[in-house]
Amino acid sequence: MLFKKRFERARALQKEQRAAQGLEDFPEEGLEVEKGDVKALIISAFLVLMPAVIIIMIIFLLVLALFIWR
Repeated sequence: MLFKKRFERARALQKEQRAAQGLEDFPEEGLEVEKGDVKALIISAFLVLMPAVIIIMIIFLLVLALFIWR
């Protein structure tokens, strides 16, 4: 990480401020991945990225076709 020391300092400051306010210290830190979460994340990534990749490929092929058929 590029700014690891800064990140660690900021994180420590946030923890101190949250402790002073009496709030929980980032409860999501201890969460673990459930059984089907990884599969769901992979499927959702494909559903989001594949249309974008297809559109980029179509644009690339159209530009390539313009140079070939010219």
